[in-house]
Amino acid sequence: MRILTVIVALSCVVAIVFGSIHWKQKIATVSTEEVIATTNIENDKDPKTDEKTMETKDISIEEMTSSLPAEAASKLIVAKETDDTVEIVIVGSEANTMGDRIWPDIFKEKMNETYGEMVNITVFDIQNVTTEMVVSDELHMEAVKQNTDIIILEPFMLNDNGAVTIDDTLVNIQTIIEDFKAVNKEAYIFLQPAHPIYNATFYPLEVEQLKTLAENEGHTFIDHWKNWPDYQSEEIKDYILYDSASIAPNEKGHEVWAEYITDLFIATKQE
Repeated sequence: MRILTVIVALSCVVAIVFGSIHWKQKIATVSTEEVIATTNIENDKDPKTDEKTMETKDISIEEMTSSLPAEAASKLIVAKETDDTVEIVIVGSEANTMGDRIWPDIFKEKMNETYGEMVNITVFDIQNVTTEMVVSDELHMEAVKQNTDIIILEPFMLNDNGAVTIDDTLVNIQTIIEDFKAVNKEAYIFLQPAHPIYNATFYPLEVEQLKTLAENEGHTFIDHWKNWPDYQSEEIKDYILYDSASIAPNEKGHEVWAEYITDLFIATKQE
């Protein structure tokens, strides 16, 4: 009888101890699962996304346009305040649009991401012409009729090289600008060259004269060559596509071209 009592007592003790251990393990498992679940939820939040959202909220239109000349920036600032649209036209030769990933497309994407429907960008690609042909045949007039707020003009100087004298080229460029101004005297003009060429002799000198024209006439010169390798170096060949028909920027060339202009219009880049 005593033996039976001892056995029953021992069985109860074992049951109590085992139950206690099992209960503690269950609590530990549940707690661990809750911690893991919480951690996973928190990790689902990309800190970069939150940071980007905060940055976007903190950036004002004045900060965003701070790299632009004041007159050009004011067009975007006023459009923001009045819920209006700024019409931007890109005009130039085939150098701007040859390739699959061209700089105007990259620029448009970045501008739309930043400014949304506040900007409308149109590209006019006038291929295989000189400034003489553009003026005499009025090939730029379709772009002129857009009544544009901002014009980014690459004025066919590379096509003129060796075909039209620099003096005539500069006169033709002024005529094109005057036609834009006749439709909208408040239009803001940016002038820029086409892409650089490896080891060119006269072309860089002509580009310098375009820069001087811009400064003298109160226009802004987009000096995007600063973003390219030195045109006298072998490295520039990695940015230019050479074939039997033409010389144009390759994808890398269009990227550095787009980057320079984008940084001008969007002072604080949103990564």
